Amino acid sequence: MQNKKLIILSAILIVIFSFLSLIGYFTRDTSKENQISAILKLNTLGNIKQSDYTGLEITALDLLKKYHIVNTTSSEYGEFVDCIDNICSNSNHYWMYYVNGNLSSVGAGLYQVKDKDIVEFVYEKPSF
Repeated sequence: MQNKKLIILSAILIVIFSFLSLIGYFTRDTSKENQISAILKLNTLGNIKQSDYTGLEITALDLLKKYHIVNTTSSEYGEFVDCIDNICSNSNHYWMYYVNGNLSSVGAGLYQVKDKDIVEFVYEKPSF
């Protein structure tokens, strides 16, 4: 009789713990699973401003727009950054952006920032 009660009690506890586990699985906060941390640097002729970002996935352009005033021009290749914080491209300087020290090969509006990326917009002279 004692063993039968113990078996029933064990079965009830297993069902309760299974149910609680399922509730925890379906109610967990998945927003933190998609969060990234990145650094945005703005380099204007040696004057560097840095912003630390932690949040959901974001493009390099949206990251820039989050911390700075940005003017862009649309083109067939995406948005081209003309001005950042009222410092505009001209015949002597233009805005380029780098990811982890490398010149990016895609437009800032297309690049999805990854965890631990360092995205740097640099106001520089043309090299041609």
